[in-house]
Amino acid sequence: MENSIYHGLKEKGSFGHITIEGRKQDETMELVVQDDGVGFLPEQLEWFKKGHESSETFGLKSVDERIRLYFGDRYGIRIHSNRGEGADITVRIPLSRGEQADV
Repeated sequence: MENSIYHGLKEKGSFGHITIEGRKQDETMELVVQDDGVGFLPEQLEWFKKGHESSETFGLKSVDERIRLYFGDRYGIRIHSNRGEGADITVRIPLSRGEQADV
């Protein structure tokens, strides 16, 4: 939510909206934060997908790596965004600790 405010809505320069939703998908919890801010640049999304960081994705990438390390690649953060249309960030974690990845 902090990223939505700081990087999405603040940069927009006008009032905006943030929606936070939690839902259960089978044995997975999905937490979704949506905003109607400025959105991500295409290269920022590409950096995130490739494991690189930018100032806008540094915190998200760090959390994504910790989730994947602890629970496996089925979990983590997904970003959907179009520049000028906002962003949807989905965090997927297992509901049961029994689904930890073998490390």
